[in-house]
Amino acid sequence: MSGWIKLHRSITEHWLYTEKRKFSKFEAWNDILLTVNYLPCKTIIKGKVIEVKRGESALSLESWGKRWSWDKSSVKRFFELLKSDDMIQLKNETVTTRLIICNYDTYQSKENEVETQTKRRRNADETQTIPIEERKEKKEEKEEKENKTIPSIDEFVAYALSLKSNVNAEQVKFKYNAWLVNNWQVNRKGKDVDIKNWKTTLSNTMQYFDELENNVSLAPVKNVYKSYYE
Repeated sequence: MSGWIKLHRSITEHWLYTEKRKFSKFEAWNDILLTVNYLPCKTIIKGKVIEVKRGESALSLESWGKRWSWDKSSVKRFFELLKSDDMIQLKNETVTTRLIICNYDTYQSKENEVETQTKRRRNADETQTIPIEERKEKKEEKEEKENKTIPSIDEFVAYALSLKSNVNAEQVKFKYNAWLVNNWQVNRKGKDVDIKNWKTTLSNTMQYFDELENNVSLAPVKNVYKSYYE
């Protein structure tokens, strides 16, 4: 059997729980989990202010014994048993005994964990419901935005050389500067329009660039832009 159930603290007020009886060890352990602080607070015990943190209790051995119909010695032996199994820690205070639940969050964090997992599944489901065409459009918009960004002259020349290795790099740089001076616009039918995708525009323009002679070495050019060839 696996899984867990929610058990509200108000159960300690139920008539089945408040029935006068001697608690078993299991009942006593559950009572500890239900009684320790869920949130930190301060309490006054015998005129002294005691700060009790989350997962802690400042009840005395006598108080626990009264709840469970046990004597003080039985409570002390039970606490030592829990301590030996790393279930609790005990700290003597001048006016009481501080009980600390080990790994308290393992008993009280399940609800948040389930809520988080539910939200993750919901987000995943919402992502899956986005139509393929819509995702494609968003991808294209992202690519267009990236390509609309003005590149550096090195990136510009390197891209041209990747399309045609023997293109005249000086002409490519001249075109870059011309577009830059013209506010990254080109003239089409007597009207200046923004360059939306510089890679596509450059690719279409390169047919008008001169090619280097076959016997001209490209080493000097490639050396300048070697990072783009590696």
